[in-house]
Amino acid sequence: GVGRGVALELASQGAAVYVTGRTRHEGESRHPGSLDSVEAEARRLGGELTGLVCDHRDDAQVEAAFARVARERGGLDLLVNNAFLIPDDLDPKLAFWESKLDCWDDMHQVGLRSAYVGSWLAAKLMVPLERGLVVNISSQGARYFSVHPAYGAAKAGLDRMTRDTAYQLE
Repeated sequence: GVGRGVALELASQGAAVYVTGRTRHEGESRHPGSLDSVEAEARRLGGELTGLVCDHRDDAQVEAAFARVARERGGLDLLVNNAFLIPDDLDPKLAFWESKLDCWDDMHQVGLRSAYVGSWLAAKLMVPLERGLVVNISSQGARYFSVHPAYGAAKAGLDRMTRDTAYQLE
């Protein structure tokens, strides 16, 4: 819900917002929410929001989303990296060694790596224009006990990546 809330607030304040997600229509996922519903909510708030179907595990889909923004808007002023994947079958009551090993890959690929890919693509649009802001959504799980060690490591890595990319973008 954090990404949805950020997108809706930006749209309600007059920003032209593009939001990515894997679910176009309500009911296509076992989780609530869809691109259609966030677009409709933004319209009710008087905002402009375009939903783009995009799986952040697929670099080609992410690159296509950035290319569309560049083509339609001539650049990018703000990127909010919020994509993350907590596996549906992750049971927080289980010890890490009792969970599936691929939960690490899920949280690091759609989380830390997708934020890096997004930042990498955004910098290519922002640096030539000498403007822009990249915001990475982290959590207390980066510093304190979290639902799973893979989650905490991904968020801590995101915090470090944020510092290092900021240094180079100054």
